[in-house]
Amino acid sequence: METGKKRFSENANLEIRGNFAEINLGKVRVALLHGGEEELLRALIKGGGFDIVVHGHTHKAEVYKSGRTLVVNPGEVCATLVENRQSRFWTWINLRQKS
Repeated sequence: METGKKRFSENANLEIRGNFAEINLGKVRVALLHGGEEELLRALIKGGGFDIVVHGHTHKAEVYKSGRTLVVNPGEVCATLVENRQSRFWTWINLRQKS
């Protein structure tokens, strides 16, 4: 039975980034980083240059605002290190402006 899964190399729209990536979703600037570099993480959050900062490293899920910046830590998406395998965390962010 075919599951529809593809290997990474078979997905033309995917790319591997390093420790940091900046993406633009329309007018929304997003910073993506692992988060182990705490000074860099604080600067990205406090600097106001990004609308959203997504980071990890702590395996602690949280979502909060710092000034105008939305800060998202999905915790542990794979749930391989925590005892509770149900701890996966996803965040949906609506980027549409309310009229």
